[in-house]
Amino acid sequence: AFHRKHAGVVRKAINDRLWDDWRIFIDCRTRSLYSKKVSVPTNALALLCGVASGARAKKIIQYLSECDTVTPAGTPFMTGLFAKALFHHDRGAEAIQMIREYWGEMIRRGATTFWEEFDPRTPRTCVPLSLDDNHSMTSLCRGWSGGPTYLLPAYALGVRPISPGFQEFLIAPQPGNLAWAEGRIPTPRGEIALRWERDKRHASMRISLQFPRSCQARLELPVPAGGKHFELNRTLLKAGR
Repeated sequence: AFHRKHAGVVRKAINDRLWDDWRIFIDCRTRSLYSKKVSVPTNALALLCGVASGARAKKIIQYLSECDTVTPAGTPFMTGLFAKALFHHDRGAEAIQMIREYWGEMIRRGATTFWEEFDPRTPRTCVPLSLDDNHSMTSLCRGWSGGPTYLLPAYALGVRPISPGFQEFLIAPQPGNLAWAEGRIPTPRGEIALRWERDKRHASMRISLQFPRSCQARLELPVPAGGKHFELNRTLLKAGR
């Protein structure tokens, strides 16, 4: 109760003092002087932490997607937080596209691990080198940059824990424009195996799921394009040993 109370105070203060009706959340303020800087990290964290909701959350997502004067995330770590914020607000298609464009470009430039820093706007000849004086503090293998390794199974595939140890877990895929996804999620109770696939018109989804008997699954499925209901073949939902 103590932390909830103070979180509410901080949330209200941020909304009262840092929200700019002409833009979105600014990075800082000194008395009556507003920062000219609006950045992805500040607003991504506002979305993730529940500081922004309702109309303000929608405005942030639209503003960050359309405005070219916003300071970009700058690192894969912060870009991953913005992608997670998009998933949190049911904007899975945009999050998946961001992963394709950002981390995909990193791979196209020869990455076999996740780089600590990356700006896809730089020329393709600009690849960070650990021996380059300009990148002496840059790691070419950074765990914090590996956002998609969590985001894709947790949101695109759609497997997330509801209670500790996956005793109860959620199946809530956000497929975007993906035709199918498949994965195996290790848990303390055993492996969860899930595959979903959609038809060419994305009007139906077929799901195959196996999970430990000591777990309970809760399904929250996306509404098919042009559809109003699901037909669930229960033989495809099998509890393991």
